[in-house]
Amino acid sequence: MKPLADALRPVDLKEFFGQEKILAPGTELHSYFNHKNFPSLLLWGPPGSGKTTLANLIFQYSPSIPHFKESAVKIGVNRIREIGDGHNLISSPGSYLFLDEIHRFSKSQQDVLLPYVEQGKIILIGATTENPSFYLNSPLMSRLRLFVLEPLPDKAIEKILHQGLHYCQSAQYFKHLDKNQIKQITSIFPHIISYSEGDARRALNFFEAIIQNIENIDKIDFSKKIFSYDKQGDYFYDLISAFHKSVRASDPQGALYYLARMIMGGADPAYIFRRMIRIASEDIGLADPLALVQVTQARSAFDVVGMPEAELLLVQAAIYLAVSPKSNSIYQAWDRVQQEVKKTGSIPVPLHLRNAPTKLAQQLKHGRGYKYDHDYPHAFSGQTTLPPQLSEFTFYHPQTRGFEREINKRLKWWEQKKRNIKN
Repeated sequence: MKPLADALRPVDLKEFFGQEKILAPGTELHSYFNHKNFPSLLLWGPPGSGKTTLANLIFQYSPSIPHFKESAVKIGVNRIREIGDGHNLISSPGSYLFLDEIHRFSKSQQDVLLPYVEQGKIILIGATTENPSFYLNSPLMSRLRLFVLEPLPDKAIEKILHQGLHYCQSAQYFKHLDKNQIKQITSIFPHIISYSEGDARRALNFFEAIIQNIENIDKIDFSKKIFSYDKQGDYFYDLISAFHKSVRASDPQGALYYLARMIMGGADPAYIFRRMIRIASEDIGLADPLALVQVTQARSAFDVVGMPEAELLLVQAAIYLAVSPKSNSIYQAWDRVQQEVKKTGSIPVPLHLRNAPTKLAQQLKHGRGYKYDHDYPHAFSGQTTLPPQLSEFTFYHPQTRGFEREINKRLKWWEQKKRNIKN
């Protein structure tokens, strides 16, 4: 017997629930279905959002065109050539090739596939859960129409569950349900919808497991939720991005929420600490020099304490970063100086700053005129260190927040002393 998720795959576009943004009447993809004529395209979306189902519907709407379903994990270049070379363009417009997990395709495999797509011998339908721009080369991407699928809304999942219940009441299904059981099942639809997180396949698999164990439905603990988390894919980077931006926004609530989702989903704490160390420098910097100390100390203590007790060290560091005064002046200073070095990186170092370890270097006046600052009042000689061509450049502009207020005062004091010395 087929799994319920497979048995309920739509055979008509009217039976496809959700994804109105790309499938509503008047949209590009809907017009392809109307004309029963499809270009090579790429379906990008999370698991259970309907990518494989859409590919099957394309095959249903174009029954005269040969179609092949392959996984990028298993298919080799010989199979690609077999599909591409075995087609006669005179008799039909090309063969459909549905390639699941296309992000697993190597660059060399993509190079083999490209000419067949260009020539129309293969009408490619790629499916991926990952950002394709990170995995597909530009020539192949430029020949694919991209359609982005989203997690299915609750209403769409509910419709699919009712469809599943109707199917289970039919003679096709192995198990008969009485009225009381049907009432019990419909009462837990909200729990299944919450559990599914927009994944139709996940919802139907859970639904089917409940039906197969209907006698013990009262023993199911719906308070235990499995968190959706991908330790390496786009959803991981979405969460770490949301965490970083919450800290930058000085929002400890958001920072804690996304931190919890990562930790409870099994993220590597070392990676989170590395990101927090970067945040301490990029988004806080010298506005609070202790931010970096807090994170690095928490990282060291983490190795001593170990999980799960060490979770609080992550929490403490995250809250400290979120509530610290913010400054990106270090980040901006580094960007400015790098841009300048690209243009002026070959300017000679001023003579008075050069090293003079040999007599020849001394004869060439290396180090001559250098002032040892500790020999001057306030350990400040007022000498210039930038090359003359760059003497007016200022790379570091401290903010007026946190400790950088004090830095501003110091810089102004030194600048005034320098003017006094010059005069």
